[in-house]
Amino acid sequence: MRHPLEGVHNKIIRAEEHLAAIRAEIARHEHKCKILQRKNLEDRTIEFIAELPEPPILLSVIVGDCFHNLRSALDHLVWQLVEANPPNRGSAKNQFPICKSAADFQKQAETRLMGITSNAVAVIERLQPFVLGLSFDWHPLWRINELVNIDKHRTLMITTVFLQDWEMYLSNPKSFLAEVVFMSGDRYQHGEVIAKAPFDSVSDPEAVQINFVQRKFVVAFSDGPASSRIQGVDTTIEELIQFVKTDVLPRFTPFFA
Repeated sequence: MRHPLEGVHNKIIRAEEHLAAIRAEIARHEHKCKILQRKNLEDRTIEFIAELPEPPILLSVIVGDCFHNLRSALDHLVWQLVEANPPNRGSAKNQFPICKSAADFQKQAETRLMGITSNAVAVIERLQPFVLGLSFDWHPLWRINELVNIDKHRTLMITTVFLQDWEMYLSNPKSFLAEVVFMSGDRYQHGEVIAKAPFDSVSDPEAVQINFVQRKFVVAFSDGPASSRIQGVDTTIEELIQFVKTDVLPRFTPFFA
């Protein structure tokens, strides 16, 4: 006989499989990201420009599928909590509420959590974003809900690319290291100039080479909570999957003993 949460766990496994596919797509796309150089004769510099093409639409589709599995795992959990409390039976109204205020939770709980025990309701309440007060939008469940709603009701999970955590120097094999003037900012979008080298510091501009100590092209969300736009898509998704997997589900195991 199957365990009541087997379907929930398999939803999360499917989300993890999507995450692996997302990382593979990101890795392929990173190879297309480059730093180009061009001469600016007006101010006599060599400019270094971020060439960051838009990620493929397939990546957005996979991200949406990943969030669908993660969000539905929570809804399936509520269904199973109802079924584990006979004679109650799950209904189309049952759903895992995700609320930014206690009042909103109480209102939604009346229908979405109908049929589960008061102890289970209390556990779900303690997991709500509103426990963070005004910082509710940083809560993992709020981020999941917002991102899945964007994909479900508005548009595909649009992603963008930026360059951060990078360090480079220029060299000229015929002479010496060139002077580099870095632009201000800690991340750069497509088409932005990230650095310049004056002609006067380069004896042979045509022979200048870019040498990276480190560089990181980040594929990130361009929509949704601010907390989900400051890091890579794969990092965000991994954090949210782990939260559901290790912080949410184990709290409900006692209800199925």
